[in-house]
Amino acid sequence: MTLLPVGFAVNRRFEAKYAVRLQAAGFTPVTDQDGRLRYVPPGGRLPGHGNPFTAGT
Repeated sequence: MTLLPVGFAVNRRFEAKYAVRLQAAGFTPVTDQDGRLRYVPPGGRLPGHGNPFTAGT
């Protein structure tokens, strides 16, 4: 139980480091329907948006 706050701090630092890397690479932070933060590639969209059968037209 004593190590729980340490784990949260390490996880927060890990997430912040990779968030900076993703944003530097052009990824955009987007919140999905469940409230979770996702990173979408440039020109991309979250899965489930749009009609997948119109990709070729």
